Formats: sequence, C-alpha cells, structure tokens
Amino acid sequence: MLADCATPEGLARNPELVLNFYNGLRAKLENIKPNDGHNALVRLEEYFDVHVVTQNVDNLHEKAGSKNVIHLHGELTKVRSIANENLIYDIGYKSIKLGDKASDGQQCWFGGYNPQFSRRSGGWSGYRRRDFGRLQHGECHCSCYGHCNTFWIESLSR
Repeated sequence: MLADCATPEGLARNPELVLNFYNGLRAKLENIKPNDGHNALVRLEEYFDVHVVTQNVDNLHEKAGSKNVIHLHGELTKVRSIANENLIYDIGYKSIKLGDKASDGQQCWFGGYNPQFSRRSGGWSGYRRRDFGRLQHGECHCSCYGHCNTFWIESLSR
C-alpha cells in the first residue's frame, strides 16, 4: 500500500521498506526518457515564459530541457534529513540506505517536500492562480493528505 511507503509514518514503521521503494523508483528513472508532452513544453519556452508546476517527483521535464520547473511533492533525485526539511542533497540516481546520514546526523530520505514553495516560505509570491477545479482526495492519485487543487499558474513577470 502506498501509505506504507510514501509517508513519514511509513518511514517510522518500516524505514527499510520506504528507502527501498524510493531507491527502486530512482533506479528506473535513470533510463526513462521524456515523452512528447515534456518536449512540447520545452518548445513553448521558445515563445513564452513557461513555468511548469508538477506533482510528479520525476525529473523528466528537466531531462527534456524545461528551465523553470516547480516540483510540488519534491524531487526523486534529492533527499533530505528526516529532522531538517531544508537540509537537501542532490543524489542523482544513487540509492540511499539505512544509516546514510545528513550533516545533522539524521537519516536521509526522500521526503516529498519542497521548502522553496511551502506556504511558510511565501514561495508562491510573484504568482497568481486561476483555480480550474477542485479534486477530492484520491482523484489526483498523489500522496497528499487533504484536497488537491488544479491550478493554472501564470507568472506576474510578463
């Protein structure tokens, strides 16, 4: 079950299961190529100020060449300390194991958190949203706990 692998509670219950789950995803990601949709967004950047906002944790937008990507649920190729969500390491496609520590002495894991765009940080200032709908939990197939919004985000800089 996803809740056993993709939550802090799952990590507390069975850290090895959680680390292996993300290590498996990370290993598969290394060989996955962007699709036509990813590539089309890159082509749009030639004409528009495109900011991709994704719930996906893969790096396929970056592999395709997108320059402005916001990962709402974190990035699979980055891990963080379990105690300090701002202590983030780019590990690429490497595996992490039980006992791999951050500089604060705490276990590293994929936490699915992006501190740059949290509500606390004010990371969304400079953007406005037009809400195109509201999904009930589970309809978006993400691991968020609550309701998800579907937004069209447009930069105020243009």
